[in-house]
Amino acid sequence: MKIRLIILLTLSVTIAELYSQETHSYQFKNMDLEEWANWDGNKNKLEPLYWHSFKSGVGALSAFTPNAVSRAEVTRPGSSGKYSAKVVTKKVFGVKANGTLVNGRMNAGSVSLESTGNYFFTDRANSAFNTPIIATPDSITVWFCFRTLSKTDSAFVHCSIHGDDDCRLVSDGSYHPSHLLVAKGDGYTTATCSLNNDNFIWKRMSVPFIIDKDCVHTNPKYILASFSTNQYAGRGDESDELYIDDVLLIYNPTLSTEEITISSNKLSDYSEYIPVEISYSLKGTMSPYNLNKAKNIVIAEISDTNGSFSNPTNIGSIESDISGIITCKIPIDKVRTGNKYSIRVRTTNYPMISEPSKTRLEFY
Repeated sequence: MKIRLIILLTLSVTIAELYSQETHSYQFKNMDLEEWANWDGNKNKLEPLYWHSFKSGVGALSAFTPNAVSRAEVTRPGSSGKYSAKVVTKKVFGVKANGTLVNGRMNAGSVSLESTGNYFFTDRANSAFNTPIIATPDSITVWFCFRTLSKTDSAFVHCSIHGDDDCRLVSDGSYHPSHLLVAKGDGYTTATCSLNNDNFIWKRMSVPFIIDKDCVHTNPKYILASFSTNQYAGRGDESDELYIDDVLLIYNPTLSTEEITISSNKLSDYSEYIPVEISYSLKGTMSPYNLNKAKNIVIAEISDTNGSFSNPTNIGSIESDISGIITCKIPIDKVRTGNKYSIRVRTTNYPMISEPSKTRLEFY
């Protein structure tokens, strides 16, 4: 009975750890915008997979909407990809419609730009038009190159996390149903470069999610994001060009020292070093792919005989962005008889130091 209980507890801890790690890994599909396909087999409806514009929309006016997105062989600095999405402003029945890229679906229902008949929405019935999520990230990041003649117009990011419904973001900025809003993030940028030259200057935007008085729901199910050539409906110019590349959700990282496994506490059992395995928990975004950071290193350290880390000893490391185990070696000449030794771990990419291990090591 005791053995069975230990097994059940071990499984419970493992499942909880996997779930916790999973909640920090939800991202947009095709977030680097490298995969493209002709929507519905139509050569004139090229869109990035899982990202959409007018041509895959629905609504009374969807058949009349122009193509506002195209694949561009221009990428942000340091990118390993080949493509970005180019979005432009287009006229519909003589009215300027902001070029927009959205991970959900568009509904074009009115020539009045601020009509409630024009909106983006999560289409839960079609996996191509929805992005599930079960946690709230810290922020959404995206690379923009916004080429325009205007010094005041702004490209716009609008993102919301919501509950289990085909939630809509209406062109007037309102959400429906509003009671299912979990968190939201809005951001904008003015021109990164002018259309008067061939420069393509990029800017990485980081838009934090906020939970204000409008965000009353607490059970996230989907995320709806849109990138637009202007923050106001009907503004801007048909010559405006918004290039979008490498979208990434950021989860704040956390680090802790977990279990410590050692074969023997007797110093006489060792000659050069003491082998020890250290389990650590690392969750969140450590090496954002859209920043081209080097791989993160997790380093294990042991204290002195009094438990102080004023001059710690490095006993092992591993290259990793996730939770794991470090196989370490404690030099025998760095320890002596005592029961206050402690171990901690630290990271290099996003510098963090864990709290010292709760279990103190004793050597005799």
